[in-house]
Parts: sequence; structure tokens; C-alpha cells
Amino acid sequence: MRLFSRRKARPQKPRSQRLASQRSRHASQRLARPSGGVLSPSRWLAATWAAAALLLTPAPASADGAVALLIGNAVYENTPPLTAPSNDVAALEKLLVVLGYDVTVVRDATSTEMRSALRDFGQQARDAEKALFYYSGHGLEIAEENYLIPVDAVLMRETDARREAVELNAAVINASRASDISVVIIDAARRNDFPIFRRRDPLGFKPVPPQARQVVAFATAPESMAVDSDTEFSPYTWALTEALADDATQDVRELFISLDAATSKYAGATQMPTARFGDMSASSAKLAYIAPPPESEAPPPATTGVYDPSMPALARFQDCPACPIMIVLPSGRFTVGSPATEQGRQVNEGPQHEVRLKSFAIGAAEITRKQFATFVAATGYDSGAACRTEMGGGFETRSNRSWRQPEFDQIDWEPVVCVSWEDAQAYVKWLNQQVPDGGYRLPSEAEWEYAARAGAATLFNTGGQLTDRQANFNAEAPFNGAPVGRFRRRTLPIGVFPPNKWGLYDIHGNVWEWTQDCWNDSHSPETEKGAARKRGDCTRAAIRGGSWYDTAALLRLANRAKLDRLHRSNVIGFRVARDLE
Repeated sequence: MRLFSRRKARPQKPRSQRLASQRSRHASQRLARPSGGVLSPSRWLAATWAAAALLLTPAPASADGAVALLIGNAVYENTPPLTAPSNDVAALEKLLVVLGYDVTVVRDATSTEMRSALRDFGQQARDAEKALFYYSGHGLEIAEENYLIPVDAVLMRETDARREAVELNAAVINASRASDISVVIIDAARRNDFPIFRRRDPLGFKPVPPQARQVVAFATAPESMAVDSDTEFSPYTWALTEALADDATQDVRELFISLDAATSKYAGATQMPTARFGDMSASSAKLAYIAPPPESEAPPPATTGVYDPSMPALARFQDCPACPIMIVLPSGRFTVGSPATEQGRQVNEGPQHEVRLKSFAIGAAEITRKQFATFVAATGYDSGAACRTEMGGGFETRSNRSWRQPEFDQIDWEPVVCVSWEDAQAYVKWLNQQVPDGGYRLPSEAEWEYAARAGAATLFNTGGQLTDRQANFNAEAPFNGAPVGRFRRRTLPIGVFPPNKWGLYDIHGNVWEWTQDCWNDSHSPETEKGAARKRGDCTRAAIRGGSWYDTAALLRLANRAKLDRLHRSNVIGFRVARDLE
């Protein structure tokens, strides 16, 4: 995947050198309003998060139901680079993930790469309820046909366009294969230096008739140019993300009609978006894909306010506005560890024995970046300026990485990473200051496995297999017969995937989770009542759950690993537990 560069493309460097420099600059790019002000990703995600209520109401279904292909072409080989496309697709990607979409992002694509991505998208759309295609970059119309321009196009004459560029109609047809609704969004028609444009008038696109249950939207009116200034976002896409964040469940026709005024707020009256709608009578006419789980597995309604001893098992509560949402787990017994015959088993997962636990509460999700930031802002806590990170070249400790910048960009609702066991303890101490006698702490290993299993005796709480539709991990290496999937190479917002039967999100993958226990090389009878072990190697602690970086074998419910308590990495976070007596 190529990453965006704002640097001028002339004189041209070899392509490999340009891509390397783009990667090195990507992490420092800021999201900003077209006017130059800073965009907080949580601003346009907060409203969607509240609407979806991902932790307090039924979760969005796995990504089978909605797919999206986002193409952002910015670094062209034969015309100066564009500023907005890479940021446009990054902003839209994060929003669509929270709305339940399986999102594919392609940046700075050649003609071959664009055609391949569209073919794959068409196959995905066949099995989806909703499909969305978005393009930001250059485009043109020739002889009543609209084209999207790859980064390697030359475009000296009209015949070049037919050979090198990609027909917009291919995206329209592929998207229309979705069973419910499809949306095609084109933010293009920008001025450029391709020779073919010097001899053409008018510019821009021709209108496109939509298919049934389809929206075809353009950033500007037919045969006109979009505003192209040196801003971090295009005015149209900025307006689109704001509208989706304000109400992603509104009727899709109302949403796109509203973009006329919103776009003019940033671009002026010179740019007027257009959208055409196919017959929507047989569709839901909504972009958001948020479906409840089966009724038998639906979590109980949320309980507002602080913990009350009369709360039933699986009730949810929040002791203070800054506190995490907690779930009351019932007392019970289970078998900790794995049998000798379990695939992928390690010797430290035994011996199996029965554990009896009294009722306690555990976080519905891992502690988020926003929650940890609230703690740091309130206390001035110094969590260090070095973190062991991985982004394609192996793990290494970097002095300019921390929970604020863990190598990849995060939004407020992603799990905090680059936090040590000691950092987690400092957070818990502060949390107990907010709730006197709150009893917050890290869960013991036995408690973590009890909560994670939620009654399951299988490898995963999803059964014998785990797919990239159920958790965030490296699914490129299949395990136990599961299909090959994607390796997203970063954290995702909490609540993207369905919870387990007790309502816990991201038990598998996303980030490893610290537990309270000192490390021991095996299970022992002293954990019979689920207490954390205070003997063993107490310079190290046990971690559970696996991460976005790991393959499925390490995400098994019984798998356990150890780390130095001072270790910070962008694959490690934590969730908290709470005593109820």
C-alpha cells in the first residue's frame, strides 16, 4: 500500500525512492479542516459512536454485510501531486469501520492496481448487503464516457485515456451487485497538467445514470471543476464525513442532498455537488450497517449509574463519566487451561484444573486511548517516550514513540497501546480515586480466561476457528482450517467486532492484555479460587488475548505469554476488573 506525500513530484525521483519517503512522512501528517484548523477524529466519530452505542446495545455485525473500496490517488508520475486524496480516504476509512464496513483502501494506484481492486470489490459486493465505492484523485470524460486516472497515466491523446485510465462505469456496475444499497462517490475533476486536458473544453464529468437501489454522487456539477486548493481535505469529503458523523442512519437521499450547502461552506458557491438516485423502494436507503446479534445472544440492557449490589448478572454499569463500562459476571466454575490434544497448545497452558470464582466485574472493552488520555491529563503521569513498535520491519524500541504516537494513527475509541504493567497500575490507582472503595484492579489470569470463555470450552469463543470477520489479527496464515484473511497491521476501534456471549469486546486480538499475576510456567492449584498469583517471577506479568500482529494460534482462549512489567509495545494494552464486595 502506497502512502501519500505532499512533496512536489518534480524533478522525478525513481518510484522506489518516492514511496520510501512517503512512508517516512506519513506518520507525522495531521488531519486538518479545509480552513487549516485541526480535525479531531473523535469529533466526527463521537456522534456515530453514540448512535451505534457499540458498547451498550447490540453490536454491529461482522463485516460480511457491508463492504467498501476507497481509492485515493495523490502522487501522480506525470502531473504535480494532490494534497487531499490520501487524507480523504484515511478519514472516511475510520468512519466506515465504525459503521460496520469491511473497508479496503488503495492509495496511489496504477492502472493495473485499480482494475484489480475493482474486480475484487465486485466479488465482495456480490455477498454484501451494502457496497460503497469512493474515489479521490484526477478524472476526465471522453466521448460521453467517464474515466478515473491512475497515477501512472501519461494521457497525451484520447486513445491513451481509453487504454490507461479506468472506466467509472466499472465501479458503478460492481457496486450495484450488493443486495440492499450501493453508493458510488467521486471526488475528482481537478485541474492538472496532463497534455490531453490542454485541448479539451468543457472539463469535468458527464452525468451517470444509477442502477436500482444505487446512489451516484459527484463532488461537483457536471462539466465543471472541483475546488482544488492546498488543503488537507477536499471540501466535499469533509462535508461528507461531517454529515455521516452527525447521523449515519439518516435516509441516504437526504444525506447527499444536504451536501450541497455543506460543501459550499468550505468551497464557496463555485462548487455544487450532484447526486442521482436509482429506485430506492426495495432498499433500506441507509448507509450505516449496524445489525443486532441473534435474539438469544443479545446482551441485557445497560444499567446507568454506579454499581448497585442488587444488579443481576451481566448487568452493565459505569461508576463515573470517566470510568470504563463494566459488566457484572456471575459466580461460577470452569476448567482453566487447555487439554494436551488442543491444536497450537503450549506446555505452559497446563495442567488443567477446575477454578471456582465469586462474582466480579470486568471491563466491556479494553481501556481506550481517550480514557487513558483523561487519566494523563488529570495527573500529569509520565508514561515515557519510548515504545517497542512494529510496522512491517520487525519490532524495535523507538525513542519517539508512545501511547500518543504508537507508529500508526489512532482515534479516541481505539485501545491504548504502548502502556506497561506499571502504567496500567497507575491508571487503576487513579480510577479508584474517582470512585472511593471502587475496588478497581487488573484481572487475574483465571478471571480473564473465565470472562473470555463465557462458558465456551472451544479454542475460541467463536468455536474452533477464528476469522478476520470476527477479530483483528494476522489472518494471512490459516489456523485449524479457517479461511485465509487479512492482516490489517494496526489496532481498530473497540466494538467493531461482535462481543462474546457475556458482552466482552475484543477478547481475541486487537491488543494483548496485562493481567495482575506474577509469571509462572504452569497453572497451579493456588488459582483454585481465581486469585492472582503473587509468587513466581514477579518482574514479569502474564498477558492474554493476542494482538493485531499475531496469528490465530496465539489468540486461543487458553494461550498465555509473559512480559517484563516495564515493557511497552504497540501490541499491548489492558482492561480492568472490579471487586463487587
